Amino acid sequence: MSATACVTGPRAARGGVLFLGSDLLVGLGAAGAEFAGRQVLVTATYVVAQFLLVDACARAPAVQGTAHPARRSPRTSDGSLRKSASSQCES
Repeated sequence: MSATACVTGPRAARGGVLFLGSDLLVGLGAAGAEFAGRQVLVTATYVVAQFLLVDACARAPAVQGTAHPARRSPRTSDGSLRKSASSQCES
């Protein structure tokens, strides 16, 4: 989650780091490292992390026409389809 959040922007990256911190605190509890206020700290970091992640995604510009925002459209600037490398070799 933390690594993926960094792609969305700095706000999501902060949320990802807090999410990682929350999971670390949960892991410390599972390992037997209990301390006063750990549960409150887990909940607080988790809630703030989720808020930052959702807020960053809501503010991110929408990408239309593709389920993969990082991929480029196969169209050229004039709107025609771009030839793939394999189709260029066949010509």
